[in-house]
Amino acid sequence: MSVLQTFTPSALIVTDRAVTKVQSLKAEENNEDLKLRVYVTGGGCSGFQYGFSFESEMAEDDTPVSRDGVTVLIDSLSLSLIHISEPTRPRLISYAVFCL
Repeated sequence: MSVLQTFTPSALIVTDRAVTKVQSLKAEENNEDLKLRVYVTGGGCSGFQYGFSFESEMAEDDTPVSRDGVTVLIDSLSLSLIHISEPTRPRLISYAVFCL
Protein backbone atom coordinates (compact mmCIF):
# COMPACT_ATOMS: atom_id res chain seq x y z
CA MET A 1 0.00 0.00 0.00
CA SER A 2 1.47 3.37 -0.99
CA VAL A 3 1.17 6.52 1.06
CA LEU A 4 0.46 9.89 -0.52
CA GLN A 5 3.30 12.30 0.17
CA THR A 6 3.32 16.03 -0.32
CA PHE A 7 6.24 18.23 -1.17
CA THR A 8 6.37 21.88 -0.17
CA PRO A 9 9.23 23.70 -1.89
CA SER A 10 11.18 26.38 -0.08
CA ALA A 11 10.17 29.94 -0.90
CA LEU A 12 13.80 30.76 -1.70
CA ILE A 13 17.01 28.82 -1.97
CA VAL A 14 19.75 30.34 0.16
CA THR A 15 23.14 29.28 -1.20
CA ASP A 16 26.35 28.73 0.76
CA ARG A 17 27.85 31.87 -0.79
CA ALA A 18 24.81 33.94 0.21
CA VAL A 19 25.04 32.65 3.80
CA THR A 20 28.74 33.53 3.96
CA LYS A 21 28.17 37.04 2.57
CA VAL A 22 25.21 37.81 4.83
CA GLN A 23 27.12 36.54 7.87
CA SER A 24 30.04 38.84 7.05
CA LEU A 25 27.73 41.83 6.52
CA LYS A 26 26.00 41.14 9.85
CA ALA A 27 29.42 41.00 11.53
CA GLU A 28 30.39 44.34 9.95
CA GLU A 29 27.20 45.87 11.38
CA ASN A 30 27.91 44.18 14.73
CA ASN A 31 24.30 42.99 14.84
CA GLU A 32 23.57 39.27 14.65
CA ASP A 33 19.80 39.92 14.76
CA LEU A 34 19.70 41.45 11.26
CA LYS A 35 17.66 39.67 8.62
CA LEU A 36 18.07 40.07 4.86
CA ARG A 37 14.91 41.35 3.18
CA VAL A 38 14.29 40.51 -0.48
CA TYR A 39 11.63 42.59 -2.19
CA VAL A 40 10.19 43.30 -5.63
CA THR A 41 8.95 46.64 -6.93
CA GLY A 42 7.31 47.54 -10.23
CA GLY A 43 9.72 48.58 -12.94
CA GLY A 44 7.40 49.81 -15.69
CA CYS A 45 8.73 49.05 -19.16
CA SER A 46 11.92 47.53 -17.81
CA GLY A 47 10.16 44.89 -15.72
CA PHE A 48 10.42 44.27 -12.03
CA GLN A 49 13.15 45.67 -9.81
CA TYR A 50 14.60 43.44 -7.12
CA GLY A 51 15.97 44.93 -3.91
CA PHE A 52 17.73 43.86 -0.74
CA SER A 53 17.96 45.49 2.67
CA PHE A 54 18.69 44.53 6.26
CA GLU A 55 15.98 44.66 8.91
CA SER A 56 15.75 43.60 12.51
CA GLU A 57 11.99 43.05 12.63
CA MET A 58 9.76 40.66 10.69
CA ALA A 59 6.47 41.97 9.26
CA GLU A 60 3.18 40.10 9.64
CA ASP A 61 3.04 38.96 5.98
CA ASP A 62 6.71 37.94 5.73
CA THR A 63 7.85 34.44 4.89
CA PRO A 64 11.15 33.69 6.65
CA VAL A 65 13.70 31.31 5.14
CA SER A 66 16.51 30.40 7.53
CA ARG A 67 19.77 28.61 6.98
CA ASP A 68 22.94 28.41 9.08
CA GLY A 69 22.09 31.45 11.23
CA VAL A 70 20.92 33.61 8.31
CA THR A 71 17.27 34.58 7.91
CA VAL A 72 15.91 35.91 4.63
CA LEU A 73 12.54 37.69 4.72
CA ILE A 74 10.17 38.11 1.79
CA ASP A 75 6.73 39.73 1.86
CA SER A 76 3.76 37.91 0.35
CA LEU A 77 3.46 40.10 -2.79
CA SER A 78 7.17 39.84 -3.56
CA LEU A 79 7.05 36.10 -2.95
CA SER A 80 4.28 35.67 -5.51
CA LEU A 81 6.25 37.70 -8.07
CA ILE A 82 9.51 35.83 -7.47
CA HIS A 83 7.69 32.50 -7.89
CA ILE A 84 6.70 33.52 -11.43
CA SER A 85 10.08 34.99 -12.35
CA GLU A 86 12.87 33.23 -14.18
CA PRO A 87 16.37 33.74 -12.78
CA THR A 88 18.91 35.13 -15.20
CA ARG A 89 22.65 35.37 -15.16
CA PRO A 90 24.05 38.89 -14.74
CA ARG A 91 25.97 40.07 -17.81
CA LEU A 92 28.44 42.34 -16.05
CA ILE A 93 29.82 41.40 -12.69
CA SER A 94 31.94 44.21 -11.34
CA TYR A 95 30.71 44.08 -7.75
CA ALA A 96 29.14 41.63 -5.33
CA VAL A 97 25.45 41.01 -5.97
CA PHE A 98 22.73 38.69 -4.81
CA CYS A 99 21.03 37.01 -7.77
CA LEU A 100 17.47 35.77 -8.06
